[in-house]
Amino acid sequence: LTHEIKKICPDAVFVDSDFEAFGIFSKKLFDIARNFSPMVEEYSIDEGFLDIKGMRRPLALGYVEIGAALQAKVRTKLGISISVGISLTKSLAKLASSKKKPGGLVMVPGNKITDFLADVPIGSVWGIGENTGAYLKKMGVHTALAFASQPESFFLKGTLAKPYVEIWHELRGTKIY
Repeated sequence: LTHEIKKICPDAVFVDSDFEAFGIFSKKLFDIARNFSPMVEEYSIDEGFLDIKGMRRPLALGYVEIGAALQAKVRTKLGISISVGISLTKSLAKLASSKKKPGGLVMVPGNKITDFLADVPIGSVWGIGENTGAYLKKMGVHTALAFASQPESFFLKGTLAKPYVEIWHELRGTKIY
């Protein structure tokens, strides 16, 4: 891959990864996140989920303001930008955060889920890989909305495993624990 990049861009500079620095930034990032909610799920070194339900009153901020305050604190303390997605479920929040990168803030309230999912390609949904996406497209399911709009009987056919039922629930706004 490096050889191909050098062909296309001969002046490219390659820098070794500094996993120790990444780890330090990650710890600091999640420490900052815990100032906004005690419920923080560290999904990866640079990605996590905060459950901010019930935090509006203690923080004296609305949900969008909580997201903006988190972004501002990370920018001030760490000098980096983060993208934030806010919604009823992790799947919806993850899709929302990917809408405006880098450094965006997108909220998808429950009454806007249908509008939001209408133009999301099925392959962009967290947990739906290339093969499953191709299979769903053959079944006429091309968007996240088409997937979320399927009747529950669609999953009883035995062609999709339990995780896809959970994704279906999440895209419909039902939190899976």
